[in-house]
Amino acid sequence: MRFTHTNSMGNVIGIIGVILFFLVFLPIPIRIKLFYNILCNHGFITIQLFSKFRFKEELYLSGHKVILVQKNGKTKEIDFKPEDQTIISFYENLQKALLKKMIVKKFFLFITIGIRDNAFLTAMLSGTIQTAISIFFSYLSVKKNDSRTITEVNTNFKEEQFSFVWKAKINISIISILFAILESANKRKKEKKRSILYGTRKTS
Repeated sequence: MRFTHTNSMGNVIGIIGVILFFLVFLPIPIRIKLFYNILCNHGFITIQLFSKFRFKEELYLSGHKVILVQKNGKTKEIDFKPEDQTIISFYENLQKALLKKMIVKKFFLFITIGIRDNAFLTAMLSGTIQTAISIFFSYLSVKKNDSRTITEVNTNFKEEQFSFVWKAKINISIISILFAILESANKRKKEKKRSILYGTRKTS
């Protein structure tokens, strides 16, 4: 009985180890959808993991802050202009590191533009934006050969409108995210030391 119990425990530990390996090292499919109406200053963001776990919050901008509104009415603020400049550097480095490690499978961008009683300007703006977006996404397709990109610019001649919907499907592993955070934190630590040393020399 003891031998059987030991074997069963070993099997359970083995199964847990395999599950942890898959969760940590294999890429996780993530779907992101962002809608924002610039004129109304209102939108929402949706993040979905494994096509099951779903996170959705409304958002609006206030100065250099993004305000997220939860279902229960509580709000969270994300400050894009913190006082500590090394925090900005940390997020910039983190963004670059994550972009290098993630696999972009799909990338969609839909824009709607409308200028009331001015069909000519609406058409000109939509054409210009469509050209700029096509150039950007052609560059993205070269850098990410396995990605699929779709862009669409719609016109609304009846009312004032300027909104966009951005959708993306990306794959990234937990270990890649952890490495990106560690790399960015290490760079921030070095930059902080340099700034302290530079400030000390300057004041002396």
